[in-house]
Amino acid sequence: MNRITLIGRLGRDPELKYFDSGKVKGSFSIAVTRSRNKEDRSKDITDWINIEAWGKTAEIAGEYLRKGNNAGIEGKLCVDSFEKDGQKTYKTYVLADQVHLIDKKADNQINDDELPF
Repeated sequence: MNRITLIGRLGRDPELKYFDSGKVKGSFSIAVTRSRNKEDRSKDITDWINIEAWGKTAEIAGEYLRKGNNAGIEGKLCVDSFEKDGQKTYKTYVLADQVHLIDKKADNQINDDELPF
């Protein structure tokens, strides 16, 4: 089974790309912090995870998520490979099928009853 759940802080606003076919793709990154040492929080490590979403999930991310928001992401881990300058290059990202806004910043002014999730 390939399933991943992440909670982190958005590093940038989601970028939406609309295709001639009518499909929409959203991409953004989240920072996820993990502890190396429970006694010494200064040893925490922040991993930056690239996220891609398609269709309605991308539209929801684009409308409700902003840089700095805490968000939950559910999806699957993907690794794509391609040739670049004669070298095989790999791209690792999470393909999100669900996004969850965890906190609401004052500048968003989103009410719970307005959220589609």
